[in-house]
Amino acid sequence: SKPKYNRNQYGVELGGPIIQDKLTFYVTAEGTSENLPGSTGSLPASAIGYPANVASAVTGVPHSYDFTQNLYFGKLTYYATPNDTLNVSTYYRKENNLSDVDSNAASTHARNLKTQVTQFHLNWKRSVGNTLNVFNVAYNDSSQSTPTAGSGPEYNLTNGMNFGQWTGAELGAHFFTQADTQKTPTFKDDFTYRLNDHKIKFGGQVNCNTLTRNVTNAFNGRYYFNNPGSGVSNFDPTVAIPYGAQINTLPFAQLSGKDNQVGLYIQDEWKKDEHLTLNYGLRWDYESNANNNDYVTPANIVTGL
Repeated sequence: SKPKYNRNQYGVELGGPIIQDKLTFYVTAEGTSENLPGSTGSLPASAIGYPANVASAVTGVPHSYDFTQNLYFGKLTYYATPNDTLNVSTYYRKENNLSDVDSNAASTHARNLKTQVTQFHLNWKRSVGNTLNVFNVAYNDSSQSTPTAGSGPEYNLTNGMNFGQWTGAELGAHFFTQADTQKTPTFKDDFTYRLNDHKIKFGGQVNCNTLTRNVTNAFNGRYYFNNPGSGVSNFDPTVAIPYGAQINTLPFAQLSGKDNQVGLYIQDEWKKDEHLTLNYGLRWDYESNANNNDYVTPANIVTGL
């Protein structure tokens, strides 16, 4: 029968005044849960078959792509004076997507794609006469990672001694994971001055980025075993003797860098008449470390090369 596709969505929102004509609030939450049928597990053809416990862990096992998402947002608006309005808001996003599993792999070999974002934002708008100033302060903390569904080493059962090749069954946990993070405070100001037919605007923005990447590549080991065939009812990789292995003995791989971005501008919007509007201006941008100029290859990797 055709696998079932399930998708559930829900949400709630609430808002209103806290102090009449002075302070208001708004909050909302949304969620999605999805089960998307994928391929069904299968093993490459083998004249001698596969151990019963290996076949049952892969053959005919549905590989569903499960997805969950949760979103939250909250905001306070304060009308401080007739000229000043302040907005304070926060946003949170969390996703988990089971999306990487080979057809000849056990469910423990799958990898998730995890995303998490947290944001805070302060906005101050001040309007007096022919002037308008909008000041923003924000902070963004985001991460994305690919954790494996299982834990421990990766076990590869191959048909013949095909070291490094996926010609049989993939058991245990996936050998490779990666995690990226970015943390960015942002400061921005825009000032507008209206003068007759001209709207003059100038301002700037500063971003201070901190980025990191963590990689695990065969740190728990990748072990290769010759397929013993269906004559073995229970194959146990923890006691069987592999014909090959890949084990990363280098220190935990982590990269990090900082990059500051600055932008300044000035522009004029001149509405000469109802048929002609001219926009012109000047912008300057600076980036301190776009290519991670301070990175130095670790000494132990240099030695290995």
